[in-house]
Order: sequence, then structure tokens, then C-alpha cells
Amino acid sequence: MNFEPDRGLWRKLTREILEQVPVGILVVDDKMRVRFLNRTTERFALASGLAVDREHVLGSDFETLFPGHWPDLVRKSLEKGKRYDAKSAMAMTQGAELLFHCTVSAIFGKDNQMPIATVVTLQDVSEAEHRLQQMAKDAQRFDHLWMSSCELMIALDERSRIVDFNMAAEEALGFFKEHMIGKALEEYLPIPRDAQFLRQVIREGGYLSSFETQLQTKSGGLLDVSLTLATLPHGDNGSPKGTLVIGRDISKTARLKTEIEEIAQELGDVHKELHHVRHGLTKGLSFLMERMDGCAFRRAARVVKIARGLALFEGMDDDDVQVVEEAALLSRLGRLVYGLAEGEPCGQLGAELLRAFGAEEEKIQAVLYHQEWYDGGQGEKEAGEEHLIPLAARIIAIAEAFIELQDRGDSMSHTLTVLEGMKGKRLDPVLVEDLIELYRMDELH
Repeated sequence: MNFEPDRGLWRKLTREILEQVPVGILVVDDKMRVRFLNRTTERFALASGLAVDREHVLGSDFETLFPGHWPDLVRKSLEKGKRYDAKSAMAMTQGAELLFHCTVSAIFGKDNQMPIATVVTLQDVSEAEHRLQQMAKDAQRFDHLWMSSCELMIALDERSRIVDFNMAAEEALGFFKEHMIGKALEEYLPIPRDAQFLRQVIREGGYLSSFETQLQTKSGGLLDVSLTLATLPHGDNGSPKGTLVIGRDISKTARLKTEIEEIAQELGDVHKELHHVRHGLTKGLSFLMERMDGCAFRRAARVVKIARGLALFEGMDDDDVQVVEEAALLSRLGRLVYGLAEGEPCGQLGAELLRAFGAEEEKIQAVLYHQEWYDGGQGEKEAGEEHLIPLAARIIAIAEAFIELQDRGDSMSHTLTVLEGMKGKRLDPVLVEDLIELYRMDELH
């Protein structure tokens, strides 16, 4: 059974399809008259500012409706029976040019001798053209940035070979770009472990920021640089398509860092020497105290023992413990030198003597304040209220009070009871509790 297609139906379907496609379609006969245009062409024309009405257009002269380059293409297609392509503007609308890709194809009759019409298709390429123009502007800006940047900028291909090299890199390293093209970046990394690490980062397509290393210069020297690496998107095989290397010259910073380290080393040596000198001064003053009053010196040594134990219990480091020991030993120096009686204030005089001898400020402050009452003589302090008496001075004050009570012949239990009564008044309450804890631990005998 032969199938006879309904040609009328097929023509209707074909026409409907042509109406709906997103491409503009016009049919122009051999007399340059418009025989068909679809809805998309109408929208294009209206958007371009052309007053195209389908009812009035059919049968009208194509060249009159669409002046410009397209009628010439249609005419050539009718004359030569060929296809032509062009990209041009239909018109101007609100200052923005609408661009179309126009294709003109000849339609031949049954005799296949001469074209009887042409089909004109229009594809809106305005947005694509705009993107291309924007990309061109971006590329131009990038080229300007690349050439004018004061940072070293080096582009690598997928095998880490140099493919571009900006002017700042030329000036910093001394090589012309032509000499560097095709060379591996590793050739200019004199530190093997750095070269290996950068190779791994590039191979894995990673990102690296502020990596400090050195680059070889043409003169044979080394340039201190901070490198930032960014790999371009991966290719089909999973490897990076390329890498952008941005370098910052940190030679001045590196030299300054070296100089600071050298100065710090020198200051450290001076500090050590000064520490030895001051320690020797303490020994000399201790010897002077012993010669002036052996009994007072031995009493001071007992104060030192108590103060040292309490300082260690408070978790002070070795340097601070030494300050406490030496300040406790020298705390009675002013009394001995000026012949003051027991009970008279001697902290100010002792501090002035130590300052005159060039002692450390921590020792001077400890001696100066060791006789100050914890509450300043104004009654017990409120909880959490800060005080200005240095910790070393508060420790020495408790040690002095403890030895003073013991020298009076008080029993240990009575001594601790009296100290309890001084909490928050003459003495630091926390340190008093800690001293009592030391006694319970059998550390004061």
C-alpha cells in the first residue's frame, strides 16, 4: 500500500516551524520582492527601529525595506546562484548597534538553470560581538598591566617553560625576554629544595603565595624574591595548561632582616656581658655588707632563702628568681650604709644606692617597695583591686616579716598566726597563704 503524503499539511507544518525558529528568515524572489518573512524577522526589525509590518511588506521591494549591504548580496546570489555570508548592522537603536550574521542562499527552479529566489537568514550576534569586544578590552588592559607592572611577571607553559617575561623581570634579572623564552624556570632557582617544591606545586596545579626564595641573575648574583604562583585551568589530561608567576623583589627587606638579626645578636652579647657585670656588682656589694655587719648579712641570707622558695612556688622563671634573691640580699644595704636603726624606712636609700651603682631596674624597684604596705596603710583592699607593688617586693616583704618574727623567738605556729593577721594589710594575702602552704610542705625548715 503506497503512502500518499498530505502536501497541504506538510506545507502548513513547515511554515509553522519557520515561524517559530529563533533565526530570522526571508524569501526574496528573482524580482527582489519579499515573498515571506517569519515572526523572528519582524522582532529583529522592530528592535532595530525599522517599521516592518508583515501585511505591507509582502510583495515590497527588499532593497527599499532593508537598505545597505544585504540587497547587494541577494542580487549577487540571484545572478550567480551562490551562497554568501556577511556580518553587518541592520540599524541603530538607542545608540547601540545591533549586529546580525546574514546568510543568502539561492533557490533554483525545476530546470535548475537560474535561481528563482533567495533565502535570507539572520542570526543576532550582538551579544556575542559585545562579549568579544569586552574580551579584547580585557586583553588590552592585561597587556598594559603585564608590561607596566613593577612586579616580576613570568608566564610558563604546561611543561614549566618560560613563554613570556615582562620588563620588570628583565630589569631585575638582567636577561632579555628573547633569551628566557623556552628556558625552564628551574634553571634560575639555585636552591634545589625550593626548585623541587615549586615543581611539585605546578605539577599538582596548586596555588602558592609569598614564597621566599632566590633567583639567579645574569651577573651571577642572587636576587631575593617573594613568589606567588597561580596555575591556569587544567587541560583534558588533568595537567595544568600553564602557570603565572608573580615575583616581588625583597632584596632590601632581606638585607634589613639580616642587619636586624646581627644587631639583635650584638645586643644579646651586650646583655649577657652586662648581666655578668651586674652580677659581679651584686657579689661586690654583698661582700661589702658582710664586712660592715656580718650578723646583718647572715640575716639577709636567711631572707634570701625564704624569698627564693616563695618565688619558685609562684612559678617565676630563673631570671626573675635571681632578681628576687639579689634584691632580698641587698634590701638592707641602705640601712647599713646610712646607719639606720631597725624599723626605719630604708627602701628609698637602698634603691638610690643601687641606681648609682647601675643595678637593673627590677632589683631597684624590688628594694624600693619592699617595705610598702600591701594596702598602702588605708585598710584592707577590695577583692580584685590592682596594686602597684612589684611581685618581687611583695615576696621580700613576707620573707622579711617571717625572719623578723623568728628572730624575736616566736614559735613557728605563732609566726604563721601573726602573718595571717597581716593578710591584706601589710602583706599580700595570696602570698601569705602560699608561705603557709610551703611550711606545711616542710619547705621552710
